[in-house]
Amino acid sequence: WSLLLNHYSGSQDTLFGVVVSGRPTDLPGVESMVGSFVNNLPVRIRLPVDMRVLEWLKSIQRDALKRAPFEYVSASELQNWCNLAPQQTLFDSIIVWLSPAVSEPPGEVRFKTLSADMGTAWPLTLSVEEGESSLSLFAQFSSGYRAPESAPEMLARLATLLTEVVGADSQTLLHGIEGFSHQPAEQGGMVVGQDYPVAVPLAELPSDGRSENVAGRERSNLALLEEFLRIEWQQVLDIAGLPEEGDFFELGGNSLKAASLLTRVENGLRKRLPIMALFQCPTIKGMARTLMEEEWPLLSGITFPIRSRGELPPLFCIASPEVNTIGYSILSRHLSDDRPVYVLQSPPETAEVRQLHADELTGLARQYIEAIQEIQPEGPYHMVGMCTGAQLAIEIGRQLERDSQGIDFMGLINTWAFYTVSKRYHFQKIINRAKYYKNRIDTLIELDSVARISAVRETLLTKLPWVTQTSVSQGVPVSPVSPVSQPPADNYSIIDDVGWAGKMPVTKKYFGKITVYRQRKQPFWRTTDADLGWGRHAERVSVVFVPGDQHLKILREPCARVLAEKIEEDLQALAAHRD
Repeated sequence: WSLLLNHYSGSQDTLFGVVVSGRPTDLPGVESMVGSFVNNLPVRIRLPVDMRVLEWLKSIQRDALKRAPFEYVSASELQNWCNLAPQQTLFDSIIVWLSPAVSEPPGEVRFKTLSADMGTAWPLTLSVEEGESSLSLFAQFSSGYRAPESAPEMLARLATLLTEVVGADSQTLLHGIEGFSHQPAEQGGMVVGQDYPVAVPLAELPSDGRSENVAGRERSNLALLEEFLRIEWQQVLDIAGLPEEGDFFELGGNSLKAASLLTRVENGLRKRLPIMALFQCPTIKGMARTLMEEEWPLLSGITFPIRSRGELPPLFCIASPEVNTIGYSILSRHLSDDRPVYVLQSPPETAEVRQLHADELTGLARQYIEAIQEIQPEGPYHMVGMCTGAQLAIEIGRQLERDSQGIDFMGLINTWAFYTVSKRYHFQKIINRAKYYKNRIDTLIELDSVARISAVRETLLTKLPWVTQTSVSQGVPVSPVSPVSQPPADNYSIIDDVGWAGKMPVTKKYFGKITVYRQRKQPFWRTTDADLGWGRHAERVSVVFVPGDQHLKILREPCARVLAEKIEEDLQALAAHRD
């Protein structure tokens, strides 16, 4: 692998990771310890041009023996020792060696073979599977990365290098290996530092024509991130009460739990996060600050599993591209553990955070349906939506009905239907703009007064030198002037695009049942319908009241827990009715 990195990067100083696994016999009580003894360590291999191959291999073996006593060192400690920034990784490829396990199980124990996809947190993983008389090589790229050659070409080149190394005699020099590079390749590599070894020269790929680094999505505030992380920690660590400044690893966290937490956080935020960065400050507040301080790249794709296992029908949470979906993650933790939960959210197409136009819902709904059917090919389906996601969910429902695919459950969370806007909404916008201009005029008058007072002060100091600065200041009262506020944002809102109450055009109704989960207090400029106007769009609507009086806090604690319990009750009642 080191020779292959040399071929691609041209460096005689290479770096990659290896997975180490084993129970050290000198560790007291190791026989009774339950859990996995697995860690990822960096391996640095130099390739002196004039060194003999056999001597080089012996030096690698000696280094491996020296490294063995340090197999316990955590990835976060290594990151600190190397003085790397949180967003930098020590290596970007890793080798997993799979040896055959041979054991004779007791007669009363049964074993069942299960297939699974193996993934790591690194862009490139090389798996070596050891057979009785053969080695099988597998290369896997993480989503969004590629190497200078395809995986089959890379593995073929690696197999050729293995053959050459095996056939080397006592006089063969490293530079005699075919493909050995003396000079850095033109494309260079991902250089960690000027005097550091280089890794695989990987390049990031665009995803479906959309940049994975685009922002285009509202940011979470610090308090919300801390609330989200606290719930995830409780789930991963299985601890009910968490200390405010507790360390993840001191509270029982390990590498497997850290990987689980990383996956949960990435799916909750829809962002790619280096595990090193996430655990640079292994406290809830430290992690939240890390997540806030950087513009981490967004993940591509539409469907993200919050929980993918369970025997109950999955629940699909519909979100529009511009919102953060932490609320759905919080909600899902209070649903049945046996219910799979997926969030559907299309990546934003631009860096601008903007709302969808109503005419975009039809095409986007079709994309969401395709993503849903990859997970659940046939209905009936269960889904919930909020805000623009609710309008999108109804459009998905209409299209599924047209395709003769049923929806058993459609839950809309505190969202008003189209064509429920009162004229008072337009009147309120006029009032807000009038208040802005009045404030601006008052501020300009005040600024003008201050300017004239300053001119008088300058005149006094210039013409009358015996007048001191202090006396002028004491004699001329000056009031502080607040900065001129910005005009009220006149951004597009989907509210403006769906018409006014009483002027609803003829539209195709949704024939399924809608359950509206609403707070009692609603904006004054909405209609007073108990069903928030959805009775105009659907044949059957039921209303469930939930606590709270602020729209955005309905997916925050403690409201989220009550909401989840009511949704779960309705889903279970629906299942009992079907049975």
